[in-house]
Amino acid sequence: MDMYNFFKEKALLLAEQIINWRRHLHTIPEQSFFEKETSLYIEKVLKELGVDTEMNVAGTGVIGFIPADDINMPTVAVRADMDALPIVEKTGLPYASKNEGFMHACGHDAHMAMALGIAGIWKEVKNPPGNLLLIFQPAEERPPGGAIKIIESGILDKYKPRAIFAFHVNPLLPCGQVGVKKGVLTAAADRFVLKVIGKGGHGASPHCCIDPIVIASNIVQGWQQIVSRVSDPLGPLVITAGSIHGGSEFNIIPEEVEIKGTVRTLSREMRSKIPSLLEEVTRGYTAPFGASYKFEYFKGYPPLINDPDMTGILAKAAADIFGAKNVIWLDKPTMGGEDMAYFLETIPGCYAYLGVGPEKGEPVPWHSSFFTLDEKALHLGTAALAWSCYLKLEKGSSKPG
Repeated sequence: MDMYNFFKEKALLLAEQIINWRRHLHTIPEQSFFEKETSLYIEKVLKELGVDTEMNVAGTGVIGFIPADDINMPTVAVRADMDALPIVEKTGLPYASKNEGFMHACGHDAHMAMALGIAGIWKEVKNPPGNLLLIFQPAEERPPGGAIKIIESGILDKYKPRAIFAFHVNPLLPCGQVGVKKGVLTAAADRFVLKVIGKGGHGASPHCCIDPIVIASNIVQGWQQIVSRVSDPLGPLVITAGSIHGGSEFNIIPEEVEIKGTVRTLSREMRSKIPSLLEEVTRGYTAPFGASYKFEYFKGYPPLINDPDMTGILAKAAADIFGAKNVIWLDKPTMGGEDMAYFLETIPGCYAYLGVGPEKGEPVPWHSSFFTLDEKALHLGTAALAWSCYLKLEKGSSKPG
């Protein structure tokens, strides 16, 4: 029997269990860096499967390790994120969140369930060509993110994986399709805070004041000219002011206005220029009116860059499991951020999208209180990731771990 059929058949036998794992995890969503009940459940399942575990890695992270007959053989890793979002679930599902105010609205419950499924399959592989490392990572949703904490913990140095793979469920792709892309897939995700400081007073006497609301409004508009007139039109750039707060009454000009926002870039060069450009525009609108400002810029996750060779391996594995027609080569990156990027800066790997869109009706996007996914794709996604690991180990690598 071809090995990919082995993985496909074993995953099919586990299909119902993978769904059950996912549904239980869906009931216990927890905030970033506080995934205590989640990690205990993962540990329990891994131990039931006979997998060696390490707990409390980078806080609440869980590591599973399945050695080959010769532990000195190469290692490949699979990553699954664990945290949920501060969202009130409104799906009405029988397995909806039991933790009020939190919801797995991004599919991390599915990622964990697939990783558990990979463990279940891998334990039945005879004479595996290497070791399998399962990384259950906390806090993908909250910068600085759990990936960098996992790396700083020394786990990669300890196990020396030569490659890493991960899926992210995607409700915008039809169920049963896999979206892959070589090179840049997601953007750098930075954030900023600006305080515009003016002089408050009566709204009927603006000439006696320095109005930070008007100045802040001009600044937000001015930033958009960086996008339209400074940035290369062929190089994507997003500058979003997501929060503006200032003032308390209709007839009072406040002392200050606070603006919070995010910047998304694909180019390292543009990313390095953006902080000074934002501040130059800010200075240009505050100085002429006698206002001052405080500006802070925080670098978030870097661009996620897939290794071409590892992407080829995952694409082949997906074609074997899903059928070649269901492997979709994406021609454009997204402007979303993803801390898997830190792993891919450290070791070669591939992060791809697993289609879980509904058969009927409009898909519900990530981070919605009504987010759902088609679970029929999960066992196939499990098989594809496991087969990717096997292919990489079987192929070997000349790249350092």
